[in-house]
Amino acid sequence: MSEKCSIIIVHTDEPDYLNLLLQSIKICSKNNDYETIIVDNASIEEKSKDFLQEIATFQEYKIKFEIERKSYVSCLISGLELISEDSNYIIFSHSDNVVLSKEWLDFMIKNDIDNPKIGALCVGPLFNYGGVN
Repeated sequence: MSEKCSIIIVHTDEPDYLNLLLQSIKICSKNNDYETIIVDNASIEEKSKDFLQEIATFQEYKIKFEIERKSYVSCLISGLELISEDSNYIIFSHSDNVVLSKEWLDFMIKNDIDNPKIGALCVGPLFNYGGVN
């Protein structure tokens, strides 16, 4: 798929889960153009802080650190600030998801194209944001 997708992940003190999700996205999205945006919801565990500082050095991740705890939806909206201008789609995800199919991104984008009322897609609990594109 040639259209770019932004994947916004909200994370709070679950670095092991986040790592599994990031690795699964990397493995299952090799044929797609995507960017990964992580919004850290004021994690307090040192393990989380260390992991995020480590992956912040990689150019493939955009990370936003929230100073104080916010709602999940507020974090998603906060992540919208980091989306590239050339992104055509947005996918929201909790950090404790895992991608299992190499066609997952194509499937989600195709379903968005089939339903033009959806402005963003979710992996996990449903949240529709119709204000983008």
